[in-house]
Amino acid sequence: MQAILYSLSFLFGSAIGSFINVVVYRLRPEVSIENINGRSHCDSCKKTLRWYELIPILSFILQKGKCRRCRKIIPAQYCCIEICTGAVFALLAWRLLRIFPMVYGTSSWWWGVGLIGLWWVIATVLMAVSSYDFSYYLIPDIFLYALIGFGVVINGYYVLLVRYVPAFPSKGIVFSDTFGYFMGRNEFSLLSVVWGVLFCVGVIGVAYVLSRGKAMGFGDVLLAVGLGLVLGWPDSLVGILLGFVSGTIVSLILIVFGKKTMKDIVPFGPFLVFGTFLAVLFSDTMVQGYFSLFSMLFRM
Repeated sequence: MQAILYSLSFLFGSAIGSFINVVVYRLRPEVSIENINGRSHCDSCKKTLRWYELIPILSFILQKGKCRRCRKIIPAQYCCIEICTGAVFALLAWRLLRIFPMVYGTSSWWWGVGLIGLWWVIATVLMAVSSYDFSYYLIPDIFLYALIGFGVVINGYYVLLVRYVPAFPSKGIVFSDTFGYFMGRNEFSLLSVVWGVLFCVGVIGVAYVLSRGKAMGFGDVLLAVGLGLVLGWPDSLVGILLGFVSGTIVSLILIVFGKKTMKDIVPFGPFLVFGTFLAVLFSDTMVQGYFSLFSMLFRM
């Protein structure tokens, strides 16, 4: 049963990924408002795409990554976004079922469905942020305001869950599990959300100020507000740390292989999003592995 749920989640997520591709493409910086609407078409031959040319992932594979008419190469990024969004949707369903299994077998099951749905919406916004920043080196305000808005909504939802669903843990959802206790997260409160926002904004804001907007843009600061709301404390610490680590590693690899120089700009939004997803999906396992490693070293 769960395998079917995860498969359907992946298919739905890949369809949302296709929608993200359309939104990101039509909102590109050089496009006027008048040209946003209209049916999908090939950029090269301008032919309107048929429905069977728009099937997520499958159409790209069957067409071998090319337009059926003019044979122009379709950017692989489109298929990657569809695959990644599908994977994130399936993993979120798996993660929330794992954290919150007792609700889904009771009369309160629809609270759990709502929780997954809200996280899917947040994941959609984050994937759009990541794709747009990767493509154009900026993040539209509408994506950032949407993330902040849904960050407020999901915390309101947590308040309702704590109050009306007995099976929901009083500490709320702490994706980093036992790390939350070490950092003082014994129960859910809006103060923990405030601390998450302050931490994210503090770290990204300092980088923005010190680099005078070169290493970080103001869009990254607004993104930090949204991530702080979504993650809270102490998950925001894990997410930001993983974002910085992954960004540093990839940047060093690009510099070593001559793809970038120290003066080149690397969009940081995708790494913050990547760190956020890692924190949500695997931070408990990573934190436990980290503490286990140190325990082994001390015993030696």
